[in-house]
Amino acid sequence: MAARNDVITKEATYDFHNNTSTAFKHNDRIPDKFTCKRQNVSPHLEWSNAPSDTKSFALIMG
Repeated sequence: MAARNDVITKEATYDFHNNTSTAFKHNDRIPDKFTCKRQNVSPHLEWSNAPSDTKSFALIMG
């Protein structure tokens, strides 16, 4: 397999852990209405201090 040298990767680390929600408090359990167990409604989420070129966020929950 030939090596590819046409791929450019960009690594960046940002510290913008300023997200808030009016739907639940920090470190609280997410209410069932915002899960697939109930209504599957999207909670209000607000992000701040993100890099100016940010186009979207991915929220991964475990």
